[in-house]
Amino acid sequence: MTDYYLQVLDSPSWKVRAHILKGWAGAKCEWCGSGTGLDVHHLSYHRLGAETPRELVVLCRGCHEAAHDPVRQPSRIQFLEITDRHPETFQDILEAERFEGTYL
Repeated sequence: MTDYYLQVLDSPSWKVRAHILKGWAGAKCEWCGSGTGLDVHHLSYHRLGAETPRELVVLCRGCHEAAHDPVRQPSRIQFLEITDRHPETFQDILEAERFEGTYL
């Protein structure tokens, strides 16, 4: 991991984006449905620090570990099926009726 990556994950703006996306996902893993130990996984680091919701997926720790394991990871197409349902911007999420902003 690079210093920049760690800085991004520690930044208030990343914490807000992760919080918003977890709220959008209903505080559940978007792969298995678990509601514990949630992380936000990057599908791409192309816009690290300025990600859109479609570049991220909410995963429990087990699914997040699997996402980084070449043998167990879901296919890119399977992740895209999830992220294609995400709104294009975080503002769109905040304005959606479905969003419950109480998740931390």
